[in-house]
Amino acid sequence: MIRISRESFQVTSERSRIVIEDISEGSEPGIRFYIMVVLSTMIAGFGLTMNSTAVIIGAMLVAPLMTPIFGMALALIRSDARLLGRAARAEIAGVFAAILMGLIIGKLYPALEPTPEMLSRTQPQLFDLLVAVFSGFAGAYALVDEKISPALPGVAIATAIVPPLANTGLCFAVGAYAGGVGSFLLFFSNFLSILLVASVVFGFFGMAGRYHELSRQVIIKRFALPITGFLLIALVLTHTLYQISKDRRIKSTIENVLIEELADLPSVSFDKMIYEVDDDEIQILAHAHTVTVIPPTQVSKIQKRLSEELKQHTELIIRSNIAHTVAALDSMDQVKNTDLNGDFIQTDPHPRVLKTKKADSAIRNYLTDNPTADLIYVRLIQRKDYSIILATMGGVIKPDDEMIAQMETLLHDKLEDPKLHLIVQFINLDLFDREGRLRFELTGFSDLTPEQEVIVDKAKTVFKNRFESDSDFSLAGIDYTFINNSYYFFLEIAGSRVFPKDGVVALERSVAEKIGQPVQLCVLSSIETVATSKGYESYRALSRRIFKMIKPKLKKDMEEIVKYTNL
Repeated sequence: MIRISRESFQVTSERSRIVIEDISEGSEPGIRFYIMVVLSTMIAGFGLTMNSTAVIIGAMLVAPLMTPIFGMALALIRSDARLLGRAARAEIAGVFAAILMGLIIGKLYPALEPTPEMLSRTQPQLFDLLVAVFSGFAGAYALVDEKISPALPGVAIATAIVPPLANTGLCFAVGAYAGGVGSFLLFFSNFLSILLVASVVFGFFGMAGRYHELSRQVIIKRFALPITGFLLIALVLTHTLYQISKDRRIKSTIENVLIEELADLPSVSFDKMIYEVDDDEIQILAHAHTVTVIPPTQVSKIQKRLSEELKQHTELIIRSNIAHTVAALDSMDQVKNTDLNGDFIQTDPHPRVLKTKKADSAIRNYLTDNPTADLIYVRLIQRKDYSIILATMGGVIKPDDEMIAQMETLLHDKLEDPKLHLIVQFINLDLFDREGRLRFELTGFSDLTPEQEVIVDKAKTVFKNRFESDSDFSLAGIDYTFINNSYYFFLEIAGSRVFPKDGVVALERSVAEKIGQPVQLCVLSSIETVATSKGYESYRALSRRIFKMIKPKLKKDMEEIVKYTNL
């Protein structure tokens, strides 16, 4: 049976002397110490802002703040007040210098965006405390055992003294004070862990000098404050760990439900989400890439499932990020991401998704050459024996039968589906100016000379005077253009009947005489008649008459409607 006594772990007097000298020298707050603090903080700060783990590791290797902690631990064990004061001054000054450098680096960035490396240091956990405990033990043990001293750089990497301090300054620079406090708490937990564990190791290995004098009362007196701080931090981090575990469970549940439910919808993919947990409910804002707005009924279904999974009332809002994936025709491979070699990962899309994307590309390509409308989105309706492509378009000129037939023929060819049927849903975009509705066939956008503008103004005055007092017809719009030395006017008239041909002739002659130029007049009649006990009148005349009587109340009602419609 092998017996191991405590004496077998005692360091030699020579090794003890060397360790004490090294720690004492490293705890001296001299110019070299501050230079290394500044340099290591700068490296750590830039590494955090660039999200570079390698750069941050470099900062850990050159950071000098771990040695003064060992100095304080050794001083407490050996009752060395001088060493304790010197090491404490070095550590405190180094901490302030590191935070100040982090603050300066943060101010150098006009718009500092948080990186994952920065965020990971704003919420310390109990695991961070345990890492610091084991790292402190390894570091102290590596110091007293000359055979494993080369392992000390690895210990420096594990404990990470400088990066949390640099992150504290960065957070303060952008006003993220809660994150800064969290980062400093991470440093302080590492500090206390290393201090206490290193003290135990030094004492155990006989570096206390007169070890027998270290009674329980002496130990309690010297280490009461560090132990109390350590226990308090452990309690705080335990609660933090519980909250983080709870948040991760909630986040994982929400993401899994959203991914599963949105996958059933065509051309919809989950992007990201944020959530907030209150006492009574969980509020979720999810972002999804889609070609159209997700219907409220689908959102309600997902919301109900989330409430069941989370066992708490849930309010779900899905923000649809309207997105189109466009590729060259006949090249619709899905590029999802890159692999570790930097090569694209090709995935085989679902046949329905591929068919929809090809139809989208083909129609967009056709409308590029025939710019009459814009394609909004495409839906595939799959029937038993045939397919329907529902193309939703918008514009000022709707596609005619010939254009729809050409697009359908194009889809037959590109999708290799001769039974495919194209249906166009057209959203008419009406545009108005001070003269009424714009007719793009006859608009006033053509370049006119100052003389021609004067002539057009005279003609418009004649038209307005003609219908100003007319009880049967009202002028709804005027469009005009100048073609082949002739003025073309297009009038939109609302009334109880079609504007008569002889009225057009008379008005055309009257305008030509007034401006002294040939005129071509076209009139579009809109049957808009309101019957009352007193006779017939146009809707426009009636609406204006009623509006004058109810204007105050109507204004108030319209303000309420606009308010609730977010217009």
